[in-house]
Parts: sequence; structure tokens; C-alpha cells
Amino acid sequence: MARTSMREQMNIGHRGSRRSTLQPTNDDERQALATEVNDIANTVTAPFESKFAPSDMRQLALVAHNHMKPAMKEFIQTYSEVLKKFRITGTQTTMRMCKTLWGEDN
Repeated sequence: MARTSMREQMNIGHRGSRRSTLQPTNDDERQALATEVNDIANTVTAPFESKFAPSDMRQLALVAHNHMKPAMKEFIQTYSEVLKKFRITGTQTTMRMCKTLWGEDN
């Protein structure tokens, strides 16, 4: 199957607005897309038990400007199971937030 370029995927609608040709156009397509997105989200956020010691895991730094801390908290809550796959480090404020959400030992 030939890959389409981003320029080919986008077209110009009325008043110059862009609209993706990949956007669902009817209720069946919207429902199928919503189901697919939900399935992927469930897979990514499924409970995770590491088979590696923390010292053998990759490290991930979580950093956000102060005005973005609420978004960071929401990100950590949403992707908690994914984040368990990493050794987490970050600013003092972010690490305090992580400890509040996950507990001291996580």
C-alpha cells in the first residue's frame, strides 16, 4: 500500500480551515475509531509488574514548569502503569507529587 504524504492527507475546507481525510465522516467510523483508541488506552494502562530490578530499568526524568504541574499530575495519574516501567527522577516538586500519588516505596 502506498504511503500518503501529510499534504495529501490534508485538504482545505471552506473558509480555509484544514480537515484531515483520515477524520471519521459518519457515526460508524467514529464508533470504530473510539473503540480502537479505547483498546489502545486499555493496553497501555494495564497493570504492570516489572521483571527487572530498579537499577536495571531505564531512567525517565519528569520535568514541568510550575504552571504545568496540574497537567503533569494528570499525566502521572493517567500513565501510572507505563511510568512504572522506568526509574523516575525529576525536580523536587515533581518527585514530591509522585510520592504523594504512588507512595514512598514506588
